[in-house]
Amino acid sequence: MPNNIAIKNKCSFIEIKREFYAPFFHLSNFSYYNNLVVNLHLQTKKIKNMKKIVQFSLVLLISILNINCTNNKPAKDQSSSGQIMVISPVDFKSKSVNQTIIDIRTPGEYRDGYIDGAVNINFYDRNFLEQVSKFDKEQPIFIYCRSGNRTSSASRKLNKYGFKLVYDLDGGIKNWKRANNKIIK
Repeated sequence: MPNNIAIKNKCSFIEIKREFYAPFFHLSNFSYYNNLVVNLHLQTKKIKNMKKIVQFSLVLLISILNINCTNNKPAKDQSSSGQIMVISPVDFKSKSVNQTIIDIRTPGEYRDGYIDGAVNINFYDRNFLEQVSKFDKEQPIFIYCRSGNRTSSASRKLNKYGFKLVYDLDGGIKNWKRANNKIIK
């Protein structure tokens, strides 16, 4: 008899266990939990893929910015018809002796002071290229402006027009003054 009681107690314990765990093992609940696991796995994959996409996008953005930042103003530019050399005030002073020097600033700026020997041809004039065409395209030409912004555009324009060698004063007349060079007023 004691064996029967023990068996009966074991069975009721098993039945209690079954009743407690039954909702988890019911077929419809199993597919629900299985779907949860599958969805969780898919969400994890999506997050990993999104991380990869974000990382790739950041690397691409940084690369593009790096290329743009390093190509702002090259010291030497080779175009199809000639060369543009951006040079320091010291080099400009030594190389421009007995050469053509063009101040491309406005006449008002020119009157405030200019480099000795410079001819004023306003870059903003409609006939800028016509005025510059008086000079020999085979000889080097030296140009400057106030700060160096206009000369980068003018250099390319002169190069396309056929000038073989264009020297551009780095930093313009402002940089020339900073280097304690003489200005004619």
